[in-house]
Amino acid sequence: MGEKNKQGEEEAKKTPTPHDEAFKKLLQTFFAEFIALFFPELDKLLDHTHTRLLMQELLVDIVGQESRSLDLLIETRYKLLDAFILVHMEPQSYNQSDFNERMFIYFSRLFEKYRKTYKLMIPIAIFSADDVRKEPDTLKMGYN
Repeated sequence: MGEKNKQGEEEAKKTPTPHDEAFKKLLQTFFAEFIALFFPELDKLLDHTHTRLLMQELLVDIVGQESRSLDLLIETRYKLLDAFILVHMEPQSYNQSDFNERMFIYFSRLFEKYRKTYKLMIPIAIFSADDVRKEPDTLKMGYN
């Protein structure tokens, strides 16, 4: 029986905790408070009276072979530019080795689609896995 419990614990560690949906709902409701708490300098630059959640965004690659849905895309007003900006928030509750690449792809597709409409786009990843880990926050390309 001890071996079965150990196996069950191992499987539980491999199964991602479903935090994403809960975070999406919380962030939709408490966007201004989240920004104020975790990004106080950015908060001073935003006018939250003009904040709205955009519809679920589907991003398709250039040749149409792959599409991805963004978790949260929020439009808000940026005081310094006197313009609307996009804030893309991506809750992530499981380990994904190429997550930094996925965030780069999201950003580049948003930029391609909205660069003439929005003066600034801010991507924010929110990690909520049970284990603490170092996540890459850049994407580097090169050759050997």
